[in-house]
Amino acid sequence: MSERVFPMRTLLFVSLAVNLLAIGGIAGAFLSGARLQQPAPEPEPTTLVERLPGPRAFMAALPPETRP
Repeated sequence: MSERVFPMRTLLFVSLAVNLLAIGGIAGAFLSGARLQQPAPEPEPTTLVERLPGPRAFMAALPPETRP
């Protein structure tokens, strides 16, 4: 009974194929001008009032008959 050892040549071929695929993907992204960074987000408001409306804004948004 002889066990068949996985051929080293097959491992080398698979490794070469994976490496070429990775290098091709990186080169293609670089040459196409793909951006790896997202644009900077807009600055957030500096005060809490600018971010969250207060009770007066909610009351002003209600119809006049339901405000009391």
